[in-house]
Amino acid sequence: MVYFQVFINSASLKKHKAFVHEKKRPPRNKICDHCGRGFTSLSILRSHIRTHTGERPLHCTNCPATFAHSAALYTHNKLLHSKT
Repeated sequence: MVYFQVFINSASLKKHKAFVHEKKRPPRNKICDHCGRGFTSLSILRSHIRTHTGERPLHCTNCPATFAHSAALYTHNKLLHSKT
């Protein structure tokens, strides 16, 4: 079976070819002010900064627990509040 992917513009296609087919890595040009580590996206950088600040903006809807990362909230819900 053949799959086709549609791109909104030529820049998106060019980026796709470089990262997927030529195995180039995106630049890590989003830099943490706390430790200098680089990240490929602002969302990953924001999540990383929480390791320095201790911010826990994600809240469990079933109990008072809070989390810095969505994966931790997901695991918490699956282990403690799952109805299986």
